[in-house]
Amino acid sequence: MQRRFFELGVLMGMVLLVASILLTGCNSEPSGAELYTLNCASCHGAAGKGGMATALSVPAFLATHDDTSITRLTSEGVPNTAMRAFGKANGGMLTDEQITAIVKYLRSIRSAN
Repeated sequence: MQRRFFELGVLMGMVLLVASILLTGCNSEPSGAELYTLNCASCHGAAGKGGMATALSVPAFLATHDDTSITRLTSEGVPNTAMRAFGKANGGMLTDEQITAIVKYLRSIRSAN
């Protein structure tokens, strides 16, 4: 069941990313929201509200994790959990700039709530 949700989340993210690229042009960098949807939402929920994994946009998480620690966790992963490394330097597919965009997105949706 969890695998089905994961696959559905990844598919949804890919559809949104392709639609965004088609609407904004192929040369534009995906936004933090688009990167989050594609890489994070399947586990952490839409807008960071939680799912199979920790809710990332809730006050308790954001108050106890600064941008540097969220960036490190995203880039390096979390040992002994399903949270794998997403940073290119650690075998993932995201650049440092893309991870920074995701962190900024998480802060922005928190401040918008």
